[in-house]
Amino acid sequence: WICGQDGLILHTTDGGETWQKQESGIKLSIFAMSFIDQNRGWAVAQQATYLHTTNGGASWEEGRIEASVEGVSEEATLALVDPTLYDIYFLDDKTGWMVGEFGKIYHSTDGGVTWKEQQNALLGQAGIDDALNLPTWFGVRFVNALEGTVVGLEGKIAKTTDGGQTWTYTAEDLAVTSTEPFYALRLTGDGGGWIVGARARVLELHE
Repeated sequence: WICGQDGLILHTTDGGETWQKQESGIKLSIFAMSFIDQNRGWAVAQQATYLHTTNGGASWEEGRIEASVEGVSEEATLALVDPTLYDIYFLDDKTGWMVGEFGKIYHSTDGGVTWKEQQNALLGQAGIDDALNLPTWFGVRFVNALEGTVVGLEGKIAKTTDGGQTWTYTAEDLAVTSTEPFYALRLTGDGGGWIVGARARVLELHE
């Protein structure tokens, strides 16, 4: 699958020789997709919107995140209510995470029926006490139900070892002098992996 602007979703069944358009039902930019098998998958987009398919993309069901604005000033509320969602990752048909603007990290244990915010553990760390100042996250990956990593603006990296109940900024980003963003990551089961970002940066992770 490929996703993009104006609700674009393309699908190939021949290794990319040909691509067929799938009707997403939205006109928003779609930024990422996650499939657990050839039929069941999810996608995330602008305006706190996500999509779910159970038939390989023949049809997509639209959902929308209701972002929490608890403790946020009235002026900032408008900015927080429709965060763009930049990445999504499902371990299995029940357990998934998605991330986006304003440091949003959402977790589902029921196949995307409901989502709970997990980013508040990052408040108070690295001098960040306001939700508006949390780094936008562009990528999320988990190696199992407990261990995961998010990457984003200003070269920020955060990890969890308890399924997202708590998140901690990591030492890896301190070794990078540039504050350019990280966009995506892949993790291996042995605690390693790779992170890629702006200016052709590649960061290798070690256990």
